[in-house]
Amino acid sequence: MSNAPSLVGYLQTEAIQTRQPDSESLWSTTAGSVNSSLDRQIEEHIFKANGAYSLFSGKLAVDQIWVVPYNLTIIDAVISHGIAGITGTTEIDIKYATTPGGTWTSIFTVTPKIGTTASNYAWCGIGQTVTGFTAGTLSASPFLITQGWALRMDVITTMSGGNRDVALKLKLRGR
Repeated sequence: MSNAPSLVGYLQTEAIQTRQPDSESLWSTTAGSVNSSLDRQIEEHIFKANGAYSLFSGKLAVDQIWVVPYNLTIIDAVISHGIAGITGTTEIDIKYATTPGGTWTSIFTVTPKIGTTASNYAWCGIGQTVTGFTAGTLSASPFLITQGWALRMDVITTMSGGNRDVALKLKLRGR
């Protein structure tokens, strides 16, 4: 089976009058409108290190762990920062564990990175090309997360020399 096309459609009075036969138009408009709403229901979880974050280089579980409340699909991972440093590269990883105390595994095959040539207050999502950034690549597409798993942000390396504010925003859809 395939999904009905997503569309923003309004139901017409004539299509919903009492004692009138249902039409294909009514059901295709209803299905398209429901699918359009579902396509736009995106949640976000943001891991961040505010301020001068050079001291987080090599740290695990920066901004704590997040235990996933229900089954989700990761649809994007957007890295952003406030102010670029003078030297080095900031590299962020998001890892998951399926059980408490379990092994932590990266969600990426290519981790997102920010270089010193990145503009201040800039961002880069999966599949984007932005100067100074390396876009992350998910290890599976779609990347499915199960209720009860935990996610954490590891800061692998950081720029130095005035860098401020780094975040990784996961865009999620329920499943």
